[in-house]
Amino acid sequence: MMSTLEAGMVVQGFILFVVANVGFERALVFYNAYLPDIAPREKRGWVSGLGFGVGYLGSAIGLVIVIPFAGDRWEVVWFLVAGFFLLFSVPAFLFLPADQRGDMTVPEAARWGLTHFRTIVGEVWQLRELRNFLFAFFFYIDGVLTIIVYAGIVATSTFGFNQADTIMLFLIVQFSALIGAFSLAKPTDRWAPKKVLNGVLVVWIMVSISAFFIRDPMVFYGWRWSPGSGWALFRPRARASWRC
Repeated sequence: MMSTLEAGMVVQGFILFVVANVGFERALVFYNAYLPDIAPREKRGWVSGLGFGVGYLGSAIGLVIVIPFAGDRWEVVWFLVAGFFLLFSVPAFLFLPADQRGDMTVPEAARWGLTHFRTIVGEVWQLRELRNFLFAFFFYIDGVLTIIVYAGIVATSTFGFNQADTIMLFLIVQFSALIGAFSLAKPTDRWAPKKVLNGVLVVWIMVSISAFFIRDPMVFYGWRWSPGSGWALFRPRARASWRC
């Protein structure tokens, strides 16, 4: 459906983006929930980092594939993206552990979650460590995602990047993220996720401050290595923290 968008169709594009993003984020919830089923506690940091690292490699390959269509054939890009999701979702259906049958059907569970929302919040509020983590996550993820979203806007509006330059910029981010995901996979298991996560947040603060002083496009290219690797360091560590 994204391939049908034309110039000026802002509302339609916004709605489709929201629907796609909601679907993607909902899938991540179940993706993250699989971690304790497929990895023992002492290896969750490594498995989490490996999963994100491979994901960033796939994103980089996808960006390379779409570069020839980045000029005036964007409709092809959306078909390629849909094909990637279709193809690489197949292993999840075939190889991930089967769900254990519960007492409720999916519609019943969804209805229970909506009608017992206050009960769930009350139970979470009584768990001090979980409550503190969710509060912290709410605030720092907002800053992290703001940097990621606005990086492309700054690249095009401030430094004059065209479509090909922007794709190349995010290609750099994917490779730096891949390196970051692998580099602290094992240390997360050795040092514990909280220590690594705190260090990564310090890196993000320093990187954010340094962005204010960038005036040269080439320096901006180099700067993107830092948030890219920092994002990759951050996500697996955050996931390992809430699953430990």
